[in-house]
Amino acid sequence: MVSRVHLLSCALIAWACLPGCEEKREDPGAALEGHLAAAVAALGDHLEDCNKGIQGLERYVSEHRDELAAIAEAIRKHERGLSGDEREAYEKQARERGERTAGLLVTVLKFEQRCPQQVAAVAEALRALGR
Repeated sequence: MVSRVHLLSCALIAWACLPGCEEKREDPGAALEGHLAAAVAALGDHLEDCNKGIQGLERYVSEHRDELAAIAEAIRKHERGLSGDEREAYEKQARERGERTAGLLVTVLKFEQRCPQQVAAVAEALRALGR
């Protein structure tokens, strides 16, 4: 069980650290950050009811699947075009994004401690956020 929680924690932090574009149009990284916060809130809103928590998380991911896929693709496209200086700025932005979203991990871990039977489902739903 501990190894799953640790693995999920690492995956969540890595996913949350994806920065967005520095172009003038909307920042897909910021949108992704917002989705992560909303998805984790679905768990946090139901810490006392394991079934409602996982259902809320899965429903959120399902309802936003197309938008999440478009955001992930925009980020991948942006990453491919970075120069050396741009990459440095991008990595700084990733660290800042990770710092802002690190608190979300506490909610995920609280839910998993209360609902150990849901760890695999939480991991799968969070993985789906970044696909």
